[in-house]
Amino acid sequence: MARPLVVLRKLFALLRDGGRLFVTMQRYGDDCTYSVRPGEPIYVGPYTLQRIPKLVHPDACHCLHATTEGVRYFMVLEKRAASSSSSS
Repeated sequence: MARPLVVLRKLFALLRDGGRLFVTMQRYGDDCTYSVRPGEPIYVGPYTLQRIPKLVHPDACHCLHATTEGVRYFMVLEKRAASSSSSS
């Protein structure tokens, strides 16, 4: 997958309000001793993990759960109704 963020945005756009998307990502960090292989060039660190909901959709994407296991991040994203810019 050459552009995983574009794919996430497209999948997220298909969700209805309240819909959830389960995502796994390869991670790197100080506690990971695995090498980055050419066939799997996209690794995510803690900073990027925190930014993913805003990169997918600034208003409607929310992280319900994120955890790690071994060299993977597991994240559940939920689509909520985008907040309106007008106030009553």
